Amino acid sequence: MRTLSRLILTIFCFGLLIPAALAVDTPTLDDIVSPIDATKAVISGTTEADYKVVVTGGTSQISPVYADSSGYFEITVALIQESTNTFSIKVQDGDGNSSDTLQIVIVEGETAAAEAEASGGGDHTAPGAPDVDDAPETINADSYTFTGYGEADTTLTETYSDISVTVDSDGYFEITLDLEQDANNTFKFVLQDDANNISASTKVEIEEASDEEETINENETDTNDETDTTVVVLSDISGHWAEDYIIELITAGVVEGYDDGTFLPDSPINRAEFTKIVLGALGYEIPDSISESSFSDAPLDTWYTPYTQTAYDEGIVEGYDNGTFGAANYINRAEAVKILLGAAGTDVTDSLLDFPDIDEEAWYASYVATAYSMGIISGYDNGNFGPGDNMTRAQVCKVIVELLAQI
Repeated sequence: MRTLSRLILTIFCFGLLIPAALAVDTPTLDDIVSPIDATKAVISGTTEADYKVVVTGGTSQISPVYADSSGYFEITVALIQESTNTFSIKVQDGDGNSSDTLQIVIVEGETAAAEAEASGGGDHTAPGAPDVDDAPETINADSYTFTGYGEADTTLTETYSDISVTVDSDGYFEITLDLEQDANNTFKFVLQDDANNISASTKVEIEEASDEEETINENETDTNDETDTTVVVLSDISGHWAEDYIIELITAGVVEGYDDGTFLPDSPINRAEFTKIVLGALGYEIPDSISESSFSDAPLDTWYTPYTQTAYDEGIVEGYDNGTFGAANYINRAEAVKILLGAAGTDVTDSLLDFPDIDEEAWYASYVATAYSMGIISGYDNGNFGPGDNMTRAQVCKVIVELLAQI
């Protein structure tokens, strides 16, 4: 009996040594303007420094952010027009422990916002997009001063550099920004008022060409300084959750839009297109032509065969059991993650899965877990990952940008 008692006591004491998951406090949120007449809204608040802030909601994925050294964070979300928008927010510490989830409701509607303002509820209308004056298409300079007009006394921000200036009382602004040398520079400008309402964005593109010499006819005088502004003219990405990701990859020459001026961010992408984009983003050398193909459905004279064969030779793809690659098949989220990590040479580990719809024994489980732990992918509002769902063009841009930031 004494021996049994000692055994029970030993087991009890050993049990006390097992640490419980650390509690993570929910973030403190700043006041949210609702209802609002705007294409976007800003969710801001405080948590612990460097915590990961995850927001889900709307119709698409929202890229997570990290709180700064003071614990402050901001996330811009796209709003479905004339609708009630519901978002969920939680924070995670460095060990992956999550806080409870808070719900945020933002009503978007012109009439509702006007009624709120009429009742003395403050400013519920976002500024219009800033009107940026014409800028050079090509320039040889270290920096450029953009000028234009916007709502008076608002803050103009160039979102990629996070540099801001105040629009004066006449609605005029000037902002000087550095140019990356011998490169295509893309800038995105937004206005934000005192109520934290944020405008739609205006995008401008300037090519810096230091290596190009300017030649001027000695008998001519340059009397016209006006040149055309090169603006990203994709008509269907403004306000989209992946807008910044898409612009970044277009600027880098990794992806491009269609001839009709659209990008179709929510359309699926096939396996050939995905392979081409991934190899291009990661700098693989692709031969102009090849002499053999390992896949029966990848003839030597098709545009994608040099990409599929390179991926095969590098051990990135294997194809199907029937000897085909399935170039025209839409790629699903599980397949995409495997190819992406393989192309990047990322070591795959058995991380803890956070998705209830993924069996830990599934062939893709370790790939999804690794990508999730790296912050490359996230799941849906309902907590699922959707491994068999088609990957969209917007999602492709997001995962590639997130990956490139870590390698």
